[in-house]
Amino acid sequence: NGLLLGATSEFFKDLIFKQCRDQNSFTLNLQETSDELFLPIEAYALTGNIPDLWKKEKHEVENLLRQSLSWGVENVNKACQLTLKKYINGDNVFD
Repeated sequence: NGLLLGATSEFFKDLIFKQCRDQNSFTLNLQETSDELFLPIEAYALTGNIPDLWKKEKHEVENLLRQSLSWGVENVNKACQLTLKKYINGDNVFD
C-alpha cells in the first residue's frame, strides 16, 4: 500500500520516506487522522475510486475535501468537488 499511497501525492511520498524507509519501519503514523478521512483516500490509492462517496453527508465530503487538499491528493479533491455539486440548489446559491 505504501507504494500506491506514495504515488498518490508528494505528501505521502515524503512521509513514507521519512517514517518508513529512513527508520526501517513498515508502519505509517498519521496522527490525529480518523479512519473516516483516511480510508476513502486509501481506497482511491488502491482502486482509483472512492466507493459510496456520493452517499456521504455534505459535512463528510467537506472534511474529506479539506484533508485531500492538505495531503495534496488532487484526484480525491476533484471527486469531492464534483460530489458537493449535488448540494447546490436555488436556496443556497448566491447571485
